[in-house]
Amino acid sequence: MTQQSSRGKRVVRAGLWASLHNVAREGIGFLVFLVLARLFLDERDFGIVALANSFVMFAQVIGQFGLGTALIRERDITDRHKTACFWAMLGFATLLAGLLIALAGFFAEWSDEPRVAPVLRLLSLGLVLTFMGSVHAALLQRSFDFRALALRSLIAGVCGGFAAIIAAIFGAGVWSLVILNLVTASISTILLWRSLPWRPAFALPLQELRELLPTGLQITGIGVVRYIGDSADRVIVGFFISIADLGLLYVSQRIVKALQTILTQSINSVALPAFSEIQDDLPRVRNAYLIALRVCLIVTTPLFVGLALLSKQIADVILGPQWIDLSNLLSILAVAAAVSAPLYFNQPLLIAVGRAKTALQIATIGSIVQILCVAVGASFGLVGVGLGLLARQVIMSGVWYWVLKREIELQPKDLIAALMAPTLGVALMSAVLILVPEFSDWPGGVYLLFLILLGAASYLTAIWMLDRNTILQVMRIFKRQV
Repeated sequence: MTQQSSRGKRVVRAGLWASLHNVAREGIGFLVFLVLARLFLDERDFGIVALANSFVMFAQVIGQFGLGTALIRERDITDRHKTACFWAMLGFATLLAGLLIALAGFFAEWSDEPRVAPVLRLLSLGLVLTFMGSVHAALLQRSFDFRALALRSLIAGVCGGFAAIIAAIFGAGVWSLVILNLVTASISTILLWRSLPWRPAFALPLQELRELLPTGLQITGIGVVRYIGDSADRVIVGFFISIADLGLLYVSQRIVKALQTILTQSINSVALPAFSEIQDDLPRVRNAYLIALRVCLIVTTPLFVGLALLSKQIADVILGPQWIDLSNLLSILAVAAAVSAPLYFNQPLLIAVGRAKTALQIATIGSIVQILCVAVGASFGLVGVGLGLLARQVIMSGVWYWVLKREIELQPKDLIAALMAPTLGVALMSAVLILVPEFSDWPGGVYLLFLILLGAASYLTAIWMLDRNTILQVMRIFKRQV
C-alpha cells in the first residue's frame, strides 16, 4: 500500500468517526434542546443562557491562545510542548472565569434581567472544566483518533441531557440549561483524560510555549475577531431589543447550527490535519479543497433550502405552536447558512498552508461587516437582524473567492462546477415544494413528513442525473472504508 493510499484511507476513516463525533455531540444536544424547548422552557430562559454564554464562549476563544490548533498544525511536538499548552490555557481560563464572575452583576443590570448574573457565574466555572481537556482533545484530533472523541461526545451528551431533563421536570427552569453545560463539560473532560495516557508535568516550559505562541496568537486573533462578529447579533438583540427576542434568535440559530455542525464539521475537523499533511503541494491542496467543497454542497444545500421553505411547519410540529413566531427568522437564517456553505473549509485551508495572517485579516473584515449589517438590521427588529446576517454572508462569499483565487489559484470554472449540480437540484426541489397543494385536513406531522420525502425525492433525482459520478465516488469510498 502506498503512503498516499494509506493516508487517504486514514483520512476517510477519520471522517467517518468525525461524523459520529459530531452527530453524537450535536445530535444528542439538539434532541435535549427540542425536549426542553417544547415542554419546559420559554424564549426568555433561552435568551438568558444565550447572553451569558456569549461572554463565556468569548473567554474560551481568548483563553485557548490558539494553542490547541497550534498543536495540531505543527509538524514536530514534544511532551514539553503539550505541558506548556496545558498550563498556559488552564491558568488563563481560571483568570477569565474570575473576571466573568466579577462582571456578572454589571451584565445583568445592563440587560435588565437579574437572572443573567447567577447564570453567568455558574457557566464561567465550565471554562476551567473545558480547558482541562483541551490539550487531550487536540492530541486526539492530531492523531486522527476521532473514535475516542465520538465516544466521549456520546457519553457526555447523554449524561448532560439526562441531568438537564430531570432538572427541568422538577421545575429547575433556566437552571436546567446550566446543569446541561456543566455536567457535559465535566464528563467530557474526565473521558478525555481516560482516553489518552498523556499527563502534564508540573512545570511550565517557556521555550516550548514561545515556539507555539506565534501560530497560536494568530489563530487566537482569528477566533477573537470572528467571535466578536458572530456574537454581535446576540449581544445587540439581548441588550438593545429584548431578552425574549434573543431567545427566539438563539432557538433559530440553534436549529441551523445543529445541521451545520452535523453535516459540515465532520469534514471540517479532518480538514486541518489533512490539508496540513499536503501543505507543500498546492495542486493537491486545491484538489482536496474542491472535493471537500463539492461533497459538502451536495449534502448541505438541499437541507438548508428545505429548512427555509418548511420553517413554519417545522416550528409548529417540532417545537410547538408557541414557537411559530420564529418561522420567518428561521427561514432567513437557513438561506444564510446555504449561502455560507462554500466558506466552511476556507479558514482551515489557509491555516494549513501557512496563511494564518491572511485568515486573520479576512476574519477581521467578516466581523466588521457582520457588526455593521446586524446593527443596521436591528433598527428593523428581529427579522432585520436576520436579513443583516444574510447580507453579511453574501458579501463575504465574494471576499473569500478573491482570496482563494490568489492563495490557491482557484479558478471560476472549478467553483462553478462545484456549485452547478446542487444549485440546479435545489431549484427543482424548491419548485416542487412551492407548487405542491396544502392538505389542510392532514395532521401537521404527516404533512411535514410528506413534504420532506417529496423534496428529498425530487432533489435526489436531479442530483443523480446531474452529478452521478461524484455520488458514486463518495459511495465507493465510504463503502470501502466501512
